[in-house]
Amino acid sequence: MSKPETERYARQIPIIGVKGQRRLSTASVLIVGVGGLGSAVALYLTAMGVGKLILIDDGSVELSNLNRQILYSLQDLGLKKVEVARSRLRELNPHVTIETYDQRLDEVLAIELVKRVDVAVDALDNWESR
Repeated sequence: MSKPETERYARQIPIIGVKGQRRLSTASVLIVGVGGLGSAVALYLTAMGVGKLILIDDGSVELSNLNRQILYSLQDLGLKKVEVARSRLRELNPHVTIETYDQRLDEVLAIELVKRVDVAVDALDNWESR
């Protein structure tokens, strides 16, 4: 690990070790839904240095989202959530690869994406979507 990486992840390396940090840097996570739960999960995984995130959501930022969806602000109203999320997450950690899908998850895409990741997170906000 480089000196900047060691410094960046200094608070978690004592817990997970250098080997654990290297594993995180090669891990990939699918996050389905980047609303209240998904935006927080994406933020923390990016901060931790997970190597790749795949985000899927077909929604746009609405005023009613701003009380709980921490990646978005007033200037983002009307913009696609996955696009804003990708931008904010890249600002936080440019070493994390962010892949986005601005669409609803269907069975075919779910099967394709799950095969490409180590972990999938269901962060959908309603039963109908699930």
